[in-house]
Amino acid sequence: MDNKILKIITAIAVVVVVGFGIYSGFGTVTEKLGMTNYMPVQLVMDSVTATSTGKFTLSQSYKNVVYSIDTSATTTATLNFIGSINETAPSSTVARSVTNQFEYLQILDLENGTSIDGDTGVTLSGDDHRLVEIQTNLINWVAPDLTSYATGTIDVQIVAGDNR
Repeated sequence: MDNKILKIITAIAVVVVVGFGIYSGFGTVTEKLGMTNYMPVQLVMDSVTATSTGKFTLSQSYKNVVYSIDTSATTTATLNFIGSINETAPSSTVARSVTNQFEYLQILDLENGTSIDGDTGVTLSGDDHRLVEIQTNLINWVAPDLTSYATGTIDVQIVAGDNR
C-alpha cells in the first residue's frame, strides 16, 4: 500500500473515532466519575505574596471540595480554610459576629490521610504541591485564607462535586 493512502486511511480512522467519543476516553470527567453535580477547577488565589483571603466559593451544592495548593521554592506561610453557613459570604477582615459568622475548617491531607485542625492550617515550606479535602458538611461558603506569610508565592485552585 502506498504510504500516502495509509496516512489518509489513518486520518479518516482518527476522525471517526474522535467523532464517536472513543478516542476521548468514552465521555467527560463527570460521566467517568458518575457525578451529576460538578464544578470545574477554578483559581481562587493567584500568585499571592501577602496575608489575604482568596475568593469565596458557594459550596452548598457540593459534597466533595478539594483544593490544590502550589508554592514557590522560597515559601514560608500558613494556609487555613474558612467555612461559613451564612447566606452571604463572610468577611475575614471583620470581627466574627452573628451576621459575619465563619470558622476555620478541618481539612484532610490527601497525600497521607492526615486530619489537620482548622485553627492549625497547612504549614507551607519551600516548593510545595498539595491536595487537601475540606470538610464541608452543610457549609455554604469556603475560601482559602493565608493567615501567616513570610516569603514565597502561593497559588490555590478549587474543584468540587458529588457522587449523587
